[in-house]
Amino acid sequence: MNYLGIDYGERRVGFATGSDETKIASPFFILENKGRDFLLAEIKKICEQEEVEKIVVGMPLTMASGAGPQAEEVSRFVDFLKDNLTMPVETEDERFSSTMVDKLMAESRVKDRDAVAAMIILQSFFDRKK
Repeated sequence: MNYLGIDYGERRVGFATGSDETKIASPFFILENKGRDFLLAEIKKICEQEEVEKIVVGMPLTMASGAGPQAEEVSRFVDFLKDNLTMPVETEDERFSSTMVDKLMAESRVKDRDAVAAMIILQSFFDRKK
């Protein structure tokens, strides 16, 4: 099964891909957030091209596992995807992804912060499923 990881942001949206076969997530690319309809069209294209069967969206919970304003916005986006796509859409806790992104970016040449965040979200999903 192929997966698409999404790090949703108000300005940019990061994407990562991965599969059950390798259980390794890789940064894919980022898009400017030009609205839900634009993102939906792009996500549909990606899913078709990459033969994606499940989407995993990062959920920005607080340290106390609560949902702040950003988590509410991501929840609305996830509901929108569920209403407009036929494949399953799940969420993954992304509380520590920013710290991990900073560490990875300092140690590598990768420059697409949002795509790296999406990779960490998807990798966390794979690791939790092991």
